[in-house]
Amino acid sequence: MIRQRVIIIGVIILLFFGMGVTINIQVQSIKRLRADNIRMNQNIDQLMQDNAQQTTLILTEKEVTGKIKRERDSLAKALQIRPKQIEKIVYIDNSTHDTIRINVPAIITGQDTWKIQDSTKCFKWAANAFKQGNELKITRTLFEYDNRITQTFYRKRPYQFLFIKYGKWQNLQKIESDCGENTVKQFTFIK
Repeated sequence: MIRQRVIIIGVIILLFFGMGVTINIQVQSIKRLRADNIRMNQNIDQLMQDNAQQTTLILTEKEVTGKIKRERDSLAKALQIRPKQIEKIVYIDNSTHDTIRINVPAIITGQDTWKIQDSTKCFKWAANAFKQGNELKITRTLFEYDNRITQTFYRKRPYQFLFIKYGKWQNLQKIESDCGENTVKQFTFIK
């Protein structure tokens, strides 16, 4: 009788212990799935923003496929390191879009021929225009685009209290351009 009660109590304790372990495993699984969903939603939001100045995608090792994987592997081969040692790849696209109307002077060089020139701080453009029958033909003779991009890499601690900086060191990159706007795409691989 006492032995049966001890066995029943032992089974009940084991049952409750097993349920506690199962609940703990499920809670951890739900936390991982929520974090993964938040990460995926952030990636989708970053990709959907057309005017984003900085795009940061966080990818797991299994999600690195296609062009990104080929670029990562070729970069690793060139640097003579393992692909898993690469933590992030940064792409910089510099573009200039100008819709301001500007009158460009045309110099008459002969009958039905003109020389057209335009320049700004970043580019020079020249062309010869001539009338051929009822058509206007333009031949570009010069195009120069000069743009200086300055990248500054530095380390900084994220927090400050009474002129004392603390926290884990962060490696940062600042990009400045003479002309146009910069778009920075940053891929951080999580292991």
